Amino acid sequence: MPQFIYSGAVKSLGGEMHIWRLLIGVIILVAALYVIQHDTPSLNMCNASISTLGGIGQTLSPDLKAKCDDIRNELNYAYAGALIGIVIILTAFIGKGKVGAEKPATSEGSEKVKETLEIVYLRCKKCKTKNDEDAEYCKKCGEKL
Repeated sequence: MPQFIYSGAVKSLGGEMHIWRLLIGVIILVAALYVIQHDTPSLNMCNASISTLGGIGQTLSPDLKAKCDDIRNELNYAYAGALIGIVIILTAFIGKGKVGAEKPATSEGSEKVKETLEIVYLRCKKCKTKNDEDAEYCKKCGEKL
């Protein structure tokens, strides 16, 4: 795993995969917020133009109406992108990205049990066959172990 400047974040998130998920979520969120910040004043101007022209009995030109509709659509996509970015960030912290992963075995409530399975074999000196650790004789040649 690469070393990051703030290694506490890596430990708290549980590894490299969560850092990448967090980074992607932040990038999506920042891009969406930039579009929202950039296009909101334009949409406000469109709405003000519609109000002003409507008050004096005129309508927007087709070009200006199309531009306002484009800005509205862009903002809707930006809001959806911001929501997606937030969900990705939350999954990095809450779910730690382990979708469908098995839960560790537990005993006595919430204590997590970690077992190390160690398989021990006895090799026969004569034929080099692996035998169980409690075997007295080789299962292949019958030599005493």
